[in-house]
Amino acid sequence: MKVFAVLIASLLPLALAGPAVLKTSALAPAVFNGVTYTPVSSFPANVPEDQKAAIVAADMSIVNLSVNYLRLYSTDGNCAGYALDALATLKSNVKVHIGLWVADGESRYQQELTTAVALIKKYPGRVASLSVGNEAIFHTHLPIGTLIGYINALKANPAVKAANIPVGTFDITPSFVSNPSLVAAVDFIGINIQPDYSNVPAGSPGSAYAENFISQFQAFQKEPVIAEAKKPIIVGEVGHATNDLNAFTNFFQSTVCLAAKHKINYNYFEFRNAMWKSVVDDKANVQTFGILTPDTVSKVRAAIVC
Repeated sequence: MKVFAVLIASLLPLALAGPAVLKTSALAPAVFNGVTYTPVSSFPANVPEDQKAAIVAADMSIVNLSVNYLRLYSTDGNCAGYALDALATLKSNVKVHIGLWVADGESRYQQELTTAVALIKKYPGRVASLSVGNEAIFHTHLPIGTLIGYINALKANPAVKAANIPVGTFDITPSFVSNPSLVAAVDFIGINIQPDYSNVPAGSPGSAYAENFISQFQAFQKEPVIAEAKKPIIVGEVGHATNDLNAFTNFFQSTVCLAAKHKINYNYFEFRNAMWKSVVDDKANVQTFGILTPDTVSKVRAAIVC
C-alpha cells in the first residue's frame, strides 16, 4: 500500500502578489501526474504585469510540490513565460506541456508560435510537448487540413527539432477515430476525457466517475486507428465538477490511484475553480472542476491511499 499525503492541508488565501503559504507541510512531491492551468482569465482587472508574475510564481510553488507536468492551453498573457521562469527559479523538475491556441485566427497562432519557440530556447529541457489547439476539430476552430499543416510545420521547426520536443494536439475520441490522417501526423495523441459528460448516473460516488474515465481510456486505446498507430497517449483533461468535498476527494483519490495502476499519463482538470466561466450545461458546473477553490484552499480533504 502506498500513501500519498496530497493537498490535504488547506492553503492560506493567496494575496495578490504574496506567496502561497501552507498551514501544514502535508504536501508530498509529485503526488499526481499533471494538472491544467489557465490563469489569464482569472486575473483581477488591470493587474500590473509584475503582480501577474507573482501570482503565477506563487501557484508554481504549489505545482512544484504536487505534480510532474503542467499543461498550458496557450502562451497568452505571458503566463507560459511566467510559469517557466518560476519553475526554473525553483529548480523544479516539473515539465510543461505548452499549448498554441488556434481558435482566433492565423495572426494569433503565429504570435503563439513565436512565443513558444522563444520559450523553448530560453528554457531548454523544460518543455515536455507542444500541442496545436485544444479540441480544434470538435469545436471546428479550423479545417483538419489546416490543423495538420500547423502540426507538420511545427514538427519541422528547427528549434523544435533541435530540442526533440514532441508535437500533437488534444481533442476528443471521435476527432481522432474519424481522422486517421490526424493520428498519422502527431507525435503523441492527446485525448480529453471528461466523465461528467458521459452516462454516469447523477448522484453517483466520485469513484464511479473515475472508473468511467478508465473505461473510456481503455476503449480509446483499443480503437483500431489508435492501437495500430502505437503512439504515446496523453490525457489532456480529466476531472469532476463538484464543490462537495467528500465527493471530490473520493473522485480525486480514485483517479490518482487507478491512473497510476494503469500507467496513464494524465493532466488533472484543473488547478483552481474557474469562476470566470459561464455555466451553460446542466451536466457539469464548469466553475467547480478545480482542485483548489478561488482563494487557494484545497478541495481534497483526506490522505490519498493507494
